[in-house]
Amino acid sequence: MGDSEGDILIGARGSKKKIPTEQIDERLSYLKLHYTAQLPWGVLYGATLKDLKVMEFAWKDAQVVLFMSTVDDGKKST
Repeated sequence: MGDSEGDILIGARGSKKKIPTEQIDERLSYLKLHYTAQLPWGVLYGATLKDLKVMEFAWKDAQVVLFMSTVDDGKKST
């Protein structure tokens, strides 16, 4: 299986998995793929999915780091 242009490698405890960029907000993946060298260090970009339950982020370190997090309303469920 060859590498697709734009696939992003992620790691969890040493493992790596390819995530196609189609699953990441296209604006954030575009930042990573085309503007990594031009972005200032430490800047955080964000986007929400249409269902407003997942936040996606691009953070500039030495490279652009893409990550996601679920959104919680803060209410404790019983």
